[in-house]
Amino acid sequence: MKDYFFNLLDSDFFPHIISILLFIFYLIFIKICYRILNKLKLKKLLKILEPEEDLNETKPDKPVFFDRGMRMYLYSILIKLLRVVLFTLILIFTLPALFYINPPTKIIATKLLGLILLPLQKVAMGILEYLPSLFTIIVIVLVLKYFLEVFRYISVKVESEKLKIPGFYPEWAGPTYNLLKLFIYLMGLVILSPYLPGAGSAAFKGITVFVGFIVSLGSSSYVGNAVAGIILTYMRVFQVGDRIMVDNTLGDVLERTLLVTRLKTPKNERITIPNSKILSGSIINYTYSASQYKVIVYTSITIGYDVDWHVVQRLMIEAAKEIDEVADTPTPFVRQKSLDDFYVTYEINAYTTHEKKIQSILSKLHENIQDKFHSEGVEIMSPHYRVARANEDLAIPRDYLKEK
Repeated sequence: MKDYFFNLLDSDFFPHIISILLFIFYLIFIKICYRILNKLKLKKLLKILEPEEDLNETKPDKPVFFDRGMRMYLYSILIKLLRVVLFTLILIFTLPALFYINPPTKIIATKLLGLILLPLQKVAMGILEYLPSLFTIIVIVLVLKYFLEVFRYISVKVESEKLKIPGFYPEWAGPTYNLLKLFIYLMGLVILSPYLPGAGSAAFKGITVFVGFIVSLGSSSYVGNAVAGIILTYMRVFQVGDRIMVDNTLGDVLERTLLVTRLKTPKNERITIPNSKILSGSIINYTYSASQYKVIVYTSITIGYDVDWHVVQRLMIEAAKEIDEVADTPTPFVRQKSLDDFYVTYEINAYTTHEKKIQSILSKLHENIQDKFHSEGVEIMSPHYRVARANEDLAIPRDYLKEK
């Protein structure tokens, strides 16, 4: 038996037998490692990272999107990625060791170690060579960051009117800061580009040209709206909260961004209008007009020639004065807009500082006009008639005929 064993050790098959046994043990070791990695219980780890929340407790300030379910999903992805990384590292460092133990496969182990270590060595040398450029990037980023902090501090002070600059309005502070921030970002990108990894390569240049081409194709409307937004900001055409009319759209300004302006109509409709359309159209700012010289609310009626125009004007002015939102000074006035074939067109004009109540003021004005005219026995109508009359029948108020 001993002779058989020693003969087996001296035989040419012994290294191969050892290789098979080592490979079997290696497979068993890999299986054990795989099971150990799978023992990383996701639920237990999540309980440590995210303790159970009280379902009855409401947290209104907590973001709805990044809730506990979303965080658990992200944690599960990270844990699966950790498993893959650990298992890959085990294979990388144990498989060459297995080949290195066995003399016949020692050459294979050496080649495998070379294939693994050579890329790692290149990566390490690349990182060491890149360190000066990395330090340069860090210094540039820090300088630009503190520049932005200074500009932001000045912007906040100007916007809160704690710092006043002659000729510079507080509402310009935010947009000006955003423009400066964009300029600093672009300038920083230009300065940092030579220090980025692969900046001088053909691939980097090709990607840069491709991105520039795509941006130039898709940014024409974007640039137009952005330029219009900047012009509207510095022209001070309107502010957030103003009641304005853009073409035929009436509403209060909810938000003014670089690209669009959002309005809320009196019917509670939210309308988004591109800034380029606003700049190319007509804008009426009722809030500015009401604060500076009062807004005129007006409406028209038509009354026949048989009613004395003095009576019509008196009734219309009385109807306007009974509205609380109508200003006492200047007093309401009436204009005769046209003398038509069968009737006269009268227009009542009343001043108000309540620009956001114009629709309700008009409604009240119409109600009061009807009440006043009906109480005086005057019909609100536009007569159209044909008569065969003698020359002595004249369509003139009776008071004038009595005087004659």
